[in-house]
Amino acid sequence: MKHKALVIEDDPHAVEMVEDVLVALGHDYDSAGSLLEARGFLKANTYSYLLLDLELPASSRHCVPRIQNAENFLDAMAEGKADTPVIVMSDRAADSPSLVVEMMRLAANLHQKGATDFIDKPFPIRLTSPMVTVQKHLHLGRFPCTSGPYEDS
Repeated sequence: MKHKALVIEDDPHAVEMVEDVLVALGHDYDSAGSLLEARGFLKANTYSYLLLDLELPASSRHCVPRIQNAENFLDAMAEGKADTPVIVMSDRAADSPSLVVEMMRLAANLHQKGATDFIDKPFPIRLTSPMVTVQKHLHLGRFPCTSGPYEDS
C-alpha cells in the first residue's frame, strides 16, 4: 500500500524539506498552506497521516500563525472522530529550562487533543530522523506519542 500524507505548513522552505523526506520515503502527498485549505483536502481525500505545523494561519498564508490554530484543528479532528495520525512539526527552540517545561506542557496538551508524535524543524541535514519517525509509525500501524523525535537506529 502506498502511503499518502497531507503536509499542513505555511512556510514554503519547510514544505520543501518535508517534500524531500516524503519523496525519499516513496510517499505521495498534498500540501496545504493554511488550516482552511487543509480542511478542503481532508474532505476530498484520505491520508495515511498528517504532518501539521505547530504555528499555522487559520485561513491563508497571509494571516498570523498561532499555536491556538493547530490546537483548534486537532480539536475539530477529534470531534469529527478522525483517526488519521497527526505528527506535529515545531521549530520552537527550548533554549532554557523554562522553555523546555513550556514545550513539554504544550506537547502533553497536543497529545491529549490527538497529536500522535512530534518532529523538530528544521530537519537536520541528514534527514533520517523524520524518516525514521514516519517509517516506525507506519510499520507499527500506530503512532505512539513521544516527547521528541526518534533517534536514529
